[in-house]
Amino acid sequence: MNFFKIHTNKDELEGTGYFEIGSGKYPQTHWNEGFIFINEYGFEFAEGIIKRHYPEFDHYSMDNDIPSTIAGKIEDEWREASNNLPGKSVEEMINILGLRKTIRDSMKQDWVDESELIITMLRELSDWMKQFRQNQDWVCILGI
Repeated sequence: MNFFKIHTNKDELEGTGYFEIGSGKYPQTHWNEGFIFINEYGFEFAEGIIKRHYPEFDHYSMDNDIPSTIAGKIEDEWREASNNLPGKSVEEMINILGLRKTIRDSMKQDWVDESELIITMLRELSDWMKQFRQNQDWVCILGI
């Protein structure tokens, strides 16, 4: 299983352990058309950057409604990270992604083994965030 793949079709998901990201505020439903879905484990690599700009982000909350201006900062930093991460050590990755408090040993090993997939995920998240911000003043991230 590729934990770092961004899905646009809910029918291709394996289980329910996915974050959902889309335009607007929390729509009071799950598995929304037009949203993207990211495996929880893969999303943890992107979460530190969110918390830098939106400290109240809650991994388990259903209503992480982020104003577009803040989402733009997250978008920019995901893009910057995807550009700066190639060839970086585990320690450098931890600092760039803001994972000092949440890093696990498995994540360190995945950086060694799967860095290209992680970098691609961050770039794609940035692209999607830009698209979502163009449609609404808010971006919703549904936690687990």
